[in-house]
Amino acid sequence: MALIIDDKKCVCDCPCRALKSCPLRVLSQRDCSAPEVDKKRCISCGKCTRACPKGALRVMK
Repeated sequence: MALIIDDKKCVCDCPCRALKSCPLRVLSQRDCSAPEVDKKRCISCGKCTRACPKGALRVMK
């Protein structure tokens, strides 16, 4: 499974609401851009997908 970030849906909140929802802190954000994920550390738990108000994050199987 992998976390996918849809840059077209992302509203680039600053700070991104999904960042704090991740239990492993694998999401990062530069300035007010779309978040980035450390794919090697992400466990695809889906907590960030529920925290995103625009549905820009999703877990793909």
